[in-house]
Amino acid sequence: LYNFFSDSPAEDLWRVASNYSESDIATYYADSSVAASGVQSYDWDDAILQETRHLDFVADQHKILETELKMLYTAITRARINIFIAETNTSQSLPMFNYFQRRRVVDVVNKDLNEGGDEELSGVRVFGAMNSVDDWRNRGEYYLRNAEGERQIGCLRLAAKCFDKAGEPARKNHALACLTFAEMDNQDMSKLRGKKAVLDHQQKLYEITEQLLEARDVGFLDKAALCLLRTGEQEEYTAKLFEMYGKLRYTQRFCEQQGEDMSPDDHEKKYFGYAARLFVKCSQESGGKFELALDSFRNLLAAGMYQDAVKLIESETLLVNDKARVKKVYDLYINGEPYDVLASLRRSLRLREDAVKCLLDALKSIAANF
Repeated sequence: LYNFFSDSPAEDLWRVASNYSESDIATYYADSSVAASGVQSYDWDDAILQETRHLDFVADQHKILETELKMLYTAITRARINIFIAETNTSQSLPMFNYFQRRRVVDVVNKDLNEGGDEELSGVRVFGAMNSVDDWRNRGEYYLRNAEGERQIGCLRLAAKCFDKAGEPARKNHALACLTFAEMDNQDMSKLRGKKAVLDHQQKLYEITEQLLEARDVGFLDKAALCLLRTGEQEEYTAKLFEMYGKLRYTQRFCEQQGEDMSPDDHEKKYFGYAARLFVKCSQESGGKFELALDSFRNLLAAGMYQDAVKLIESETLLVNDKARVKKVYDLYINGEPYDVLASLRRSLRLREDAVKCLLDALKSIAANF
């Protein structure tokens, strides 16, 4: 690209680029529509460069810049490997050269003298930098972690492509399984016609669940549980998967942060809440099975839903009518490891904090009957 800025009809209007700061780019990347593209981060270098006079952008007066930027975008994106930008007018090209350097998207080439005293260029990278296997793998893992909300399907497709480039077919298949489930989850079930179509849909969900469980990855466990939930069957097993996911994720965070005062975060609490609702439903459908009601009670405690836990006792859904059952409830309150999901609750109970007063009152009420 030769003398693009030097010959540009925008002339010194390129000085507008000098106003662009790190806060501007942070605001841009924080926009939800930009985040949906799956872009991970941006680079910005505060290196001291030769500055130019700033120029504030005025839309009505600087329309030529819009045309010039479109042409620049077209020129740059046509390059398959490298693009070399050479300018003779250094003052006119300086604002954009500074911008490129701060964004760390260019290598600067200098003129040196060789042994014969002639000028030559050093630092010229003729071939483009190749992504390594680790680069592709790391990018695939990034897209998997961020496959949420509106960008879920797009990120999962990109993850599968990256794992394919990294030569990891198993990881690619797991990403594709997540993608298939995400696409199925967006389908309108009312449009499924006939019993066979419904059964085929259900069978596909079971197959995806199996694939995700075979990955033995905490990051897929929640998706496997949600997939199984959509079948409308195996609700007790689904509840166990939800609880397992919450516990494993909590344990991962505990190990990473080495924190003694950790509590389940909002994401984990959400899945403990899912498990609690399914366990209580299974208990009611089984005629009031105590163990399932106790499972629900335990997950309500982990989810921080203390009032709901008390209602479970008061409604006799969790029927505590003998000493053995009292002991099991008491153990949840008192006994446990310092790193399990109820550790923070037990600390609050020992300190008799206001948030857990209702639980203490419920325990006293149970104990009074025995």
